[in-house]
Amino acid sequence: MTEELENTVICFSRDDLLQINIHTKLRWQLHPQKIDDLYRNYPDLDYKSEVMEPIVAETVVLIVKDFTLLETIEFRDALMLSMENALIQAIESEPSLEGAITELAVDANIEYPPKSINFYQNSAAMEQAIEMIMDAGGGNLTMSDVLQLLVLLQAVRQQTPD
Repeated sequence: MTEELENTVICFSRDDLLQINIHTKLRWQLHPQKIDDLYRNYPDLDYKSEVMEPIVAETVVLIVKDFTLLETIEFRDALMLSMENALIQAIESEPSLEGAITELAVDANIEYPPKSINFYQNSAAMEQAIEMIMDAGGGNLTMSDVLQLLVLLQAVRQQTPD
């Protein structure tokens, strides 16, 4: 009999602290000779919520916290593989499960909330605008001048219909 656990872990990227949702799906078999041990450790057979969900949440957060939003996009495949391997290792080495979990397979997927993507796009556009203004000023503009111009530009954009 195949067991399954689906979970979404909310994480935040390094430096920019933007929300990243990691959807995980774990599938496994229970080792027939270890079911009695598993029942002794978890009489209500709540090992999924008691052990596996916290392992998934902790492992995913610890991995994602080392990446910025852009890095999770650039290194998505490597990040997913690393996360999947770390989850398998963490669950298989959990002493309270005593080898009851076999044939563990993990799939992970990154989901970016629109708010995080919009923030990143706006930040990138802002950096590009600052560079363009600085270049156009021929080095005669201060950062204060640039910020004032950006505030003015934003005010004009908000008043101009699309």
